[in-house]
Amino acid sequence: MAQVDIIIPNWNGREWLGSCLESLQRQTFRDLQIILVDNGSTDGSAEFVRVQFPEVKLVELSENRGFTGGINAGIRAGSAEYLCWFNNDAEAAPDFLEQLLNALKTRESEGFGMAAARVLFQATPDRLNSAGIFVGPDGLGRDRGFQRPNGSPFDQTAELFGPAGVAALYRRAIFDEVGLLDEDFFLYSEEIDLNYRAQLAGYRCLYVPTAGVVHRGSATARRVSTMAARLASRNGLLVIIKNLPGPLCLWLLPWIVVGQVYQLVLFARQGKFIPALQGKLEVFKLLRPTLSKRRFIQQRRKVTVTHFRQQMALGRTTPRLLQRFSNCSLR
Repeated sequence: MAQVDIIIPNWNGREWLGSCLESLQRQTFRDLQIILVDNGSTDGSAEFVRVQFPEVKLVELSENRGFTGGINAGIRAGSAEYLCWFNNDAEAAPDFLEQLLNALKTRESEGFGMAAARVLFQATPDRLNSAGIFVGPDGLGRDRGFQRPNGSPFDQTAELFGPAGVAALYRRAIFDEVGLLDEDFFLYSEEIDLNYRAQLAGYRCLYVPTAGVVHRGSATARRVSTMAARLASRNGLLVIIKNLPGPLCLWLLPWIVVGQVYQLVLFARQGKFIPALQGKLEVFKLLRPTLSKRRFIQQRRKVTVTHFRQQMALGRTTPRLLQRFSNCSLR
């Protein structure tokens, strides 16, 4: 049994898989298993992996179950103590996993169960894609350091709210305790939801700047698809309803309202107001199951509201209370 399962969800990403998988095969840490979950691709992704990377464990799904369904299938297919999510359009430095795993193991006795990498844009490697996740006072998760210069303070180890889904390391024990990804999300904010649940269960996150990753995601073109606008708008609100403790919901309500309205404004600037509004309205369809999940989560919360509020403040790099959505990646 491998010590780490690296799980890569894939949907029609054959053009990126070669460089992605090669970078993971070059890891200095060798006790790993790569699991690629193909979400019913039609571009020959599965056959490409089967022929070119026979040592990769291939899980083929008959349909596209999104990022959440892909990750969950990968978790079920492995048995390692640690789980590493990795995007199919990213590449890892040779010591990426060694740095991430060693740092997390060193701090596990302090309650750390998650680790975040330093992710740079491939097209502009002097700019950050993500230095982990922070949560604003409006309850929404954002990529820390998005589009900021690659340097201080992002070259220092720090405690954060959680890792970004591009490249994240978790102890399997977290999933055993709080459950797998919520497949109602399908795509967007799924790691924010998990980070909320892990923090409420008392797990902490460590940012490891020496764990390097480059990502093909666009650093400048903030254009989003209709589906992305709908799901991102919907899921950000679902995370808050599902996870934010009641006293904080009341205390932060003005910021939550402002954040939701401002999000709609930003989508409107990109010509995506209608799908973004549809996403907000879809929340009502999912309200009953979401409230049921909320009761389950809150009944098992292990930290105080005060402690969780302090964790929400981790990783903010500006004194302003409300970060501008336009300066952060879509979550």
